[in-house]
Amino acid sequence: MNRDVQRIVSAVPAQGSLGFTEVIGDLDRELGTILGGIIDPDESLVSAINAALARQQRKLVYRYGIRLLARGLADSDSEVLPTAATALAIASYDETDYRDLMLKLAPLHVAATRLTGDASPTLDWIAERLPDEQRRNLRAWGRRAGITLDAFRWKEVTTEDGTKLEPC
Repeated sequence: MNRDVQRIVSAVPAQGSLGFTEVIGDLDRELGTILGGIIDPDESLVSAINAALARQQRKLVYRYGIRLLARGLADSDSEVLPTAATALAIASYDETDYRDLMLKLAPLHVAATRLTGDASPTLDWIAERLPDEQRRNLRAWGRRAGITLDAFRWKEVTTEDGTKLEPC
């Protein structure tokens, strides 16, 4: 097993229930260090990490990516996009329904658009790390204008703890 795969599998709890917006700082720091250190992962690494993680672990990696996007939006920080995109690619690799994939990646599309003015480079990047059958559709969707959180059943919530992205 690849070293990066081992590090992620050992960092993400295999059991337990964590709320969607619950603060899990230790996991966020650990995943940030590991995923931030994976420079330009290819599809085989994304696939290997996805396959090594249990379903609950993939959910936690996905939630980490969403929390990272929320922080990026709150801080107007586009530097979160590569790490968030890596987390979302890992968590979404086995998604076979294109509509469900769009629902999962809508926060990334919105964040990339707001932070850089153009979501297509970020969505092209993630498309290269997903299975062939998802690439063409994801690239086309990444070029669509007018993608909103609301249209894809998400909302941005500001609380005393900061900005959060939550499903509706």
